[in-house]
Amino acid sequence: MRIYRVYETSNSELDVVPIKEGFNWAAFLCPLLWALFHRMWLLTLIIFMASVCMGLLLTKFGGDEVVLFTVFMCMAIIIGWTANDFRGYTLINSGYRLVAILLANNMGGAIERYALEASNLTTNKRYNRAGGPW
Repeated sequence: MRIYRVYETSNSELDVVPIKEGFNWAAFLCPLLWALFHRMWLLTLIIFMASVCMGLLLTKFGGDEVVLFTVFMCMAIIIGWTANDFRGYTLINSGYRLVAILLANNMGGAIERYALEASNLTTNKRYNRAGGPW
């Protein structure tokens, strides 16, 4: 099971977005495409500018292919570890709010579990850790 943060809009239409905690492989492998896909324009610009500036500086000061590969691999690892946090921050800035942190097997399971818990809260059914109403 994985930990998911669930974000929900505060406007009239219900929109729930679960984000997995931990490393993001898509952001590690293709950070620019990942950021563009999730409409994080500022992050896309920052990644692009950092890559260009780092490449130019390293080649100007005599960095060879090994140095370039090492630096860009380190940048990709940092982006992979922080990508889901950036996405959550972007959602909060666009009007979402963090409503739950829960365990689930996948994103669909996280949405189902959040919907179940949200319906339990609205009907005032409280359950303990064992799952019963006692």
